[in-house]
Amino acid sequence: MNKNKHYIESNSKEFSNVLLYKRFLIVLKLVPKAFKFRLLLIGFLLIINSVIDLLGLGALIPLFTVLLEDNVVNTYSWARSIYDVFGMADERQLIIFVAVILLLVIILKNILSLMIARHNTTFAYSLYKHYAIKMHKYYYSEGFTFFKNQNSNLVVRDLKYATNQFSSALVLGFLNLFNEIVVLLLILGFMALYDLKILLLLTITVLPPFYFFYRWVRLKSIEIGKTKAEIDPTTFQYMYQSIFGYIDIVISGSQNSIRSKISNALKKLAKAE
Repeated sequence: MNKNKHYIESNSKEFSNVLLYKRFLIVLKLVPKAFKFRLLLIGFLLIINSVIDLLGLGALIPLFTVLLEDNVVNTYSWARSIYDVFGMADERQLIIFVAVILLLVIILKNILSLMIARHNTTFAYSLYKHYAIKMHKYYYSEGFTFFKNQNSNLVVRDLKYATNQFSSALVLGFLNLFNEIVVLLLILGFMALYDLKILLLLTITVLPPFYFFYRWVRLKSIEIGKTKAEIDPTTFQYMYQSIFGYIDIVISGSQNSIRSKISNALKKLAKAE
């Protein structure tokens, strides 16, 4: 446990600066053996979800075609096949049919996406529970001296928030990033097959501003993360003092003072969030 904790701390600052495949190796190293198969399963489910998302986008094309173009029945073979198979009288019936099929595709896509998202979240929070309990056992194995010399607010932060951030922000965040990249690559691949010139034009116009925006967001996120890590324990400390030191605070008449400290800490925390 101590080795894993040290590995998390030593890699947390550099995680934002490494390539995607190295991030995957870091996540894979930190995830326990019992969870690795589920992690690979989720990766497979995310690929399926990416394909579903792409199919959902592709399902819009037939609807736009029948809405915006004239005489689609004689222009497109798929429209002629639907028209003949279902014995339609005019193109309005074709529009209604395609719209209903699109609606069903969207409903099915969202149901499957929701099921996959639920599975991913369940995995992340089961990982959170695993690490929280394991860290709790580790702290208890250190004995009374450890708790006497350790800041209790930092211990609570590690047990509840650090493990939660690792599971939800790092692992689940990486899985969502993986999903978005797969979707992007699939879209780019189909665009390249459809019209390479459009893809090149988009790359030239969109990529440079996106790159600079990404760098700014990444650096700002690291800065805000450091600020939040400093504010969290202080906020807990003031809250614990106000609750467990109730008698002393009332006797000394320092309610407004401790409340002001809590308010300022929460104001900084809200800004960071």
